[in-house]
Amino acid sequence: MRILRKLLPLVCVAVLPTMAMAQDYQWEVSGSYEADDDADLDVFSAIGTYHWQKVSTQGHPLAEAAFLENVGGLSLNYELSDSGDSDKDAWQVSADYYFDSGLYLAGRYNTPDEGDDTFGASIGFKPVNGLLLALDADDNGDDIDYAGRVKYVAKLAGDSALGLDAVIAEETYTLGGDYYFNSAFSLGADVIINDEADSSVLTFEAKYFFAPNVWASANYGTDVSGDADVSLWGLAAGVRF
Repeated sequence: MRILRKLLPLVCVAVLPTMAMAQDYQWEVSGSYEADDDADLDVFSAIGTYHWQKVSTQGHPLAEAAFLENVGGLSLNYELSDSGDSDKDAWQVSADYYFDSGLYLAGRYNTPDEGDDTFGASIGFKPVNGLLLALDADDNGDDIDYAGRVKYVAKLAGDSALGLDAVIAEETYTLGGDYYFNSAFSLGADVIINDEADSSVLTFEAKYFFAPNVWASANYGTDVSGDADVSLWGLAAGVRF
């Protein structure tokens, strides 16, 4: 019942009637459910994003339209974590903006029900469309965590495309990639290497747009280093209008 109760909002998002069949969109609402079976952890999140202007998906992978069109927005995210006997929730407000010069700025503010409020900011640059170089700084309650981030999306033959990303932090390194078979369907994988925990978690994800404004995804992750017990899986769905 605990899992069903948290999956219900995600199911509601998935079956929402499409509000417009046009490809352009300005709002996106999504929900996700993730579970770590070994840690007895369930996480539900819901996020709503308002883009500063209409996002055109013409000629792009649907999942990367806002990034390739250089359109940022304002997002509100709610997350509920259930680990057996305790529930924790948190809200996050975030915003980002792409300037015509190539400058990229972002900010975020987190307010959990337990612990201190935290904040973060990012500054980046897009030397060419499809390539973002960014530096993130996030307050962890005691100190500031810094990370370097690179994201690149390249168009291939036909409607196919390739996405690559990397994040380098003090104790954690993330490398990932997505192959877009066409504008609607993609398969991706990433590996998160945590030196402090001596673990390497490999995650696979499939994402499909049933219509230009309705999508769903599934992911699975497992520890491949043998030094930690990790078994993750998740589902997500969203609508755009």
